Amino acid sequence: MTGPSKPEIPRGSIAPRIQELLDLVVVAIPPLGVPYAIGGGLAVCALGYMRHTKDVDLFVRPAEAPQVVAALRRVGLVVVPVMEPLHYIATLPGHRDDPEVRIAVLMPYDEPEATAIEQPCPARLVGHDLDIFQPLLLAAAKFYANREEDDLDLAQLFGLGLVDPARVRAIIASFDPGSVQAFDAKVREILAPRHPRPRPPRRPPPPVETGRGRRRKR
Repeated sequence: MTGPSKPEIPRGSIAPRIQELLDLVVVAIPPLGVPYAIGGGLAVCALGYMRHTKDVDLFVRPAEAPQVVAALRRVGLVVVPVMEPLHYIATLPGHRDDPEVRIAVLMPYDEPEATAIEQPCPARLVGHDLDIFQPLLLAAAKFYANREEDDLDLAQLFGLGLVDPARVRAIIASFDPGSVQAFDAKVREILAPRHPRPRPPRRPPPPVETGRGRRRKR
């Protein structure tokens, strides 16, 4: 009896530039031996909902940030701070201003990202063995992001049966019970059936006047 299959993104199924960035990530990060996890759109794709993604969200512990930044620079990426020491952007040379060709290097101090780094999910991304967010933690992170695009991801993760909302709720309750009510409301909102708006009744067209019964002008 085989266990569940490893989350996977087949090679050639994402944008070539994003694939190129992952090729560099696998050279730079796993050899360091530090915990990390890839989240965001790539993790969503790996779980089975393929969609366009514009970057690589790489989460590492704050203590390892200097090592990670140095390793990314060694493989030829341009790394600049956005909010040092919590957020950096790494880009291919010549693509610094391109928002769709970049690695967001993020150092969280809170849940669920902190646990996602410590307890990642092994995945196969474009031919490479890399760690991603566990599905339940990914869904929790999407809930806290509270953006329209993240709500769409949650709707797909829940609606396609890729993640169980009840188990995500239990995780949120374990570290942030005050947010459970908001999570319940979010689930109801994104899973509510979408009914098309009824069209207003069409007015009958005005009668067409004919020549009958009209007086002739003299």
